[in-house]
Amino acid sequence: MRHLSILLKIRIVSLVRLNTLKGKASFGDKIAIVGVFLASVFALAYFTSLGYMLNENNMREHILAFSFLLSTLLSLFIAFFSASDEFFGKRDYETLMSLPIKTSIIVVSRFLYIYFLNTVVSLIIMLLMGAVYFFTGTVSGVFWIKMLIGILTVALVPSIVASIVSILVLEISSRAKYSRAVSSISYIILFIVLALTMSGGYKLDQSDMKLILTNVLNQANQVYPMFYLYNKILVTGKVGDFLIYIAVSLVVTVIFIIGLSFVYKGLNTKIRSKSSNKKYEVKTLKRSSKLKALYVKEIKRLFSSTTYLINTGFGMIMMVIFTISLMRSITKVMENMPIDNINTVATIIPYIMSLLVCLSNTSSVSFSLEGKNIWIIKTLPLSKELVVKSKILVNLTLTIPLTIINGIIIGRVFGATIFDSIILVLLPCAFAVFSAIYGVAINLRFVNYSWQSELQVVKRSVSSVLGFFGAAILVLIAAVPKVLWSGSIVGIYDVVIILCLGIVTSKLYAKTINGEPI
Repeated sequence: MRHLSILLKIRIVSLVRLNTLKGKASFGDKIAIVGVFLASVFALAYFTSLGYMLNENNMREHILAFSFLLSTLLSLFIAFFSASDEFFGKRDYETLMSLPIKTSIIVVSRFLYIYFLNTVVSLIIMLLMGAVYFFTGTVSGVFWIKMLIGILTVALVPSIVASIVSILVLEISSRAKYSRAVSSISYIILFIVLALTMSGGYKLDQSDMKLILTNVLNQANQVYPMFYLYNKILVTGKVGDFLIYIAVSLVVTVIFIIGLSFVYKGLNTKIRSKSSNKKYEVKTLKRSSKLKALYVKEIKRLFSSTTYLINTGFGMIMMVIFTISLMRSITKVMENMPIDNINTVATIIPYIMSLLVCLSNTSSVSFSLEGKNIWIIKTLPLSKELVVKSKILVNLTLTIPLTIINGIIIGRVFGATIFDSIILVLLPCAFAVFSAIYGVAINLRFVNYSWQSELQVVKRSVSSVLGFFGAAILVLIAAVPKVLWSGSIVGIYDVVIILCLGIVTSKLYAKTINGEPI
């Protein structure tokens, strides 16, 4: 137990960076503290208002069940993106395995860390919505016991399911030549299929929210046994139901940990090793320009890391889901929506696409991900402009082609005019260029080469947070006049925004190139 507590303590301290906050906090740490504070305030306001909204619409009886379902989905989402890195992507794997610590202890510490992250999220959701339920009517005597059990156990099974899926994807992809790329693309396809399945499994009727919520909860009741068991506790409150739910959660967790402990070393060895069935042959060496060589290196770096690709490509994944959802539901929506509302939605779609484009920012962490290898770039005869261009091009490779394809499809779905179709493509592309250059500027300002895990850079660094939200906030500001005065503002507003973005982007690029050396 002593080893387990030490390993877990190290991971959690590393997560919240308590070791760096003991002394004088840096500017980056202050930004991180402000970001956590603002996110907490937003979560407090959002989930509290969600609970009150359900209560005001005569759906108080569904508040607890819905908070459990919401926590389950978020736990599944978080574990889905962190399990592979936590179990198989850590640099300290060799160090830990060389220490006199049992493999099962290492597996348990890894799993408990994922469980800890998910439980913190579940605590916020279920406690806030449970408090709304508590203060808006009468509750049973075992209400807080139900809440406590729900908060402590809701994340267990989603964490296990996501871990098993991650292991299967890594194991299958490890047999391929480009295993990491296959793994990354498999995750993206799984996520899109899951999102589309969840969005299309029930009938959407905007006039009856209670019917929608009831359909969602009934569907969850049928497909997810743990939701069924917890729902039974909420309805009956019997001791036997409590014991069955707790027993199933613990047994499934113990079986998973024991099973993974047996195969953990073998899986790590297989996933980390590289094998080749082909005989090595010396072929003619190819020459290419410096920019092309840097670009190819950056592209390989992006597709070789599942964590890097999925987290920085999140916006483009959502854009694909958004486009497919529009294609599937637009006919029904247009039948039930007034023509003025359809026109309003159509005018803000370029800004929705721009927002999703800005949420896909590889350049905001691209320099940090060089890590300890940054000395190679510094010592090679390369100009700063060349290196910056290669990182911008990778970002644009991820965003521009998908933006053009999705823009053309959405334009045809809405029957847009030629001018509107051009705006539908040009505006998101203009934001894509700005976002890529802005990301490089932010990363050079808050660069961090001394990381231990890619997740530390991709999800929890100052540059990733600012890169993720900075350009997105600019899109929201630009969209406000279009939403408020859509009737009086003609399409020229979008042209003005594109021109202004072009000027700002060119000045930002010049300032970045002429700034301090890498």
